[in-house]
Amino acid sequence: MLIGLVLGDRKCREALHNVLRAFDYDCITVGHESVIQELAACDNIDAWVFDAGHDELFDILAKSDKYLLPADNLPVPGVDPHFDTWCEGLLRQLDSALKKPAYEQAGASWSDVSSVWILGASTGGGPALRTFLAGIGNGHNAAFIIGQHTRLGDHFHLSDLQNANPALNVSFARGVKQLRPNDVLIAPPHAQLEFGLAGRVTLSNAAYSGGYTPNINQMIYKWLDADLPGKGVIIFSGMDDDGAQGCVKAAESGIPVFAQLPESSICDSMPSAVIDNGSAVFVGTPLNLASSFLDRANRGR
Repeated sequence: MLIGLVLGDRKCREALHNVLRAFDYDCITVGHESVIQELAACDNIDAWVFDAGHDELFDILAKSDKYLLPADNLPVPGVDPHFDTWCEGLLRQLDSALKKPAYEQAGASWSDVSSVWILGASTGGGPALRTFLAGIGNGHNAAFIIGQHTRLGDHFHLSDLQNANPALNVSFARGVKQLRPNDVLIAPPHAQLEFGLAGRVTLSNAAYSGGYTPNINQMIYKWLDADLPGKGVIIFSGMDDDGAQGCVKAAESGIPVFAQLPESSICDSMPSAVIDNGSAVFVGTPLNLASSFLDRANRGR
């Protein structure tokens, strides 16, 4: 999806461009009126985010028949603490407006998915996730949902994870996605995931509650209620104890819970909470976790 960004303030323009790019939207920044007129006349741009109160600009963009989002009351990034909240609302509107009208090749490969695992992480989780994903190779027919605490201003690039294992298909959750083998779906912080029939994952309009975004406990609870094969949870490096209570529920349901070895974690609070409450059946380094996952996948749980 390509977003046209027309904002006069350079700081706001650059910050919003970074947020959109971080959440897998292609983004083009335009300023000259002749260029705006040219782009508005073609079908390349899927939506426009533009300065509110600029009547002439609105008249030009309205001719494009594309989704228009006036950037009214945009907080100043780095100064106004409400910038992240404003961006969350923008992303919810874009996700809702631009989601694909039909399911992606419904039923094409879902039947081949052998398991769906939740990968939870926070501070220090990025390197651990990359090492784990690099270590699992392909051929396991699993799909993964990543819940990693992040803020909208953070740079969480898909390429970091995709480059770790080119056999995987890494993407942000948007609209409706049907899981396939080797899919890695990243939960954005601004909206909850809903799990439907035949491996369909939908980005809802509901925000997470509590102090974590995304909230790993809430993700696990919804995932536990879904009809999905071969479930499992792995908790990597992170602060506090998000995910610990969800792991207890998972363990009570007979679902395997793995945790990163605290000594190998940049921040050991999250994996330690899972180990301390007794829900973890395996503890190891990210490479150990990859090996144990493959052992379980190869023997079909």
